[in-house]
Amino acid sequence: MCVFSESRLTDVRQIQSGTLIYESSNISKTMTDFFAAFKALTSKDPLPPHIYAQPIICGVPGMGKALMLSWVWSGGPETHDEASVWLEKIAGLAPCIQRATSTTTPRAAMAALTAMFPPGVQGACHSVSLSDYSTDSVGRLSQAVSEMRADGASALILHSLTSNSPSTYEAAVSKRSVFRNRGSHLLVEIIGCGRTEEAADAASRWAEAARQNLDDADTALEGTYPAMSGMDDVRLEKTYGPHAEYLRILKKEVDSDLVFKHSTPNISVL
Repeated sequence: MCVFSESRLTDVRQIQSGTLIYESSNISKTMTDFFAAFKALTSKDPLPPHIYAQPIICGVPGMGKALMLSWVWSGGPETHDEASVWLEKIAGLAPCIQRATSTTTPRAAMAALTAMFPPGVQGACHSVSLSDYSTDSVGRLSQAVSEMRADGASALILHSLTSNSPSTYEAAVSKRSVFRNRGSHLLVEIIGCGRTEEAADAASRWAEAARQNLDDADTALEGTYPAMSGMDDVRLEKTYGPHAEYLRILKKEVDSDLVFKHSTPNISVL
């Protein structure tokens, strides 16, 4: 079987990247203040396409649980002044106690982000999609953090699909997407892992409880991301919504012999 696809590539050799850490002695208050300020900022002044600001809440050695933000600016040298302005805005959303950013390569930035988490852990990963940072959803995020292990192997990572992304409904290409949630939204990645089998079991239970609680948030969306979800929570209709039947038709046309029979979620041709 031959599969052809087209991908638009952008030649980005250097980016500005780094991590911001916010004062988190009262992490619930920090999260409440940060996300309220973030929502107010982006409602008034949407993030430019060059920026990616990814909140992360996890255990930090010597600090306990902390709210951090992974910062990436992919604009060229001519946009560095704009990058500095936005970095100041993001850093000012809550008391920022550490800011380390530099010019680097995408590969080095990814390696630095990966190094934040310990290798060789085991556990479970779940995801929940939210339409917005509401008071209710932030409260549920704070509850999950209060119950999260602080050993650095578990985390909440918040990914944003913004209105200027080519994958949103506002963009022309979006009509060709089979994914359910293509409007601007947030993906909460829930990582429940541990270094030992006992710690991993406890973290896995925490991750599942956090997913269930966030699924009941007032801004929770139907559907999830298969690559960041537990197998029991990945269902065809839930993930792809009204496009599920179209996927079944495509599957029957191009793979009626079920060569790719271990897809997640499983696409039945029956």
